[in-house]
Amino acid sequence: MKKFLFLGLVFLLFTFTGCKYEADSVEVRPETLIMGVGNTYQMHAKVKPEKASQHVKWSSSDASIAEISNSGLITAKKAGYCEILVYADAIKESCKLTVRNAAGTFDDVQ
Repeated sequence: MKKFLFLGLVFLLFTFTGCKYEADSVEVRPETLIMGVGNTYQMHAKVKPEKASQHVKWSSSDASIAEISNSGLITAKKAGYCEILVYADAIKESCKLTVRNAAGTFDDVQ
C-alpha cells in the first residue's frame, strides 16, 4: 500500500509541476536603431522555444547614452553609440543603438 501511495505522489508531483523549458534563443527587434536625444522607444524580444519563460532582462552598455527600463523602454540621453542588451536565461542578444543630438549630428560625441 505504501508503495502505491508513494508512486501516486510522484505521479502527482510530475503532473502538476510540469517541465521547465530553457531558452534556446532570444530574438531582439529591432537589431539596429537610430534615435534622437530625448526620444523613447519600446524594444521587443521573443524567447524561443515559445514554452520557455518569456521574461527577459534589459541593459545598456552605456547608460550615459541611453537608459533602458525593466520593460524594455529606451530613453536616449546624449549623442553616441551603445548596445542595448537582452538576456533570457544564459542567452544574450543585442541591438546596436545610435543616438543623435537635436540637430541630427554627433557634434558632442568625442
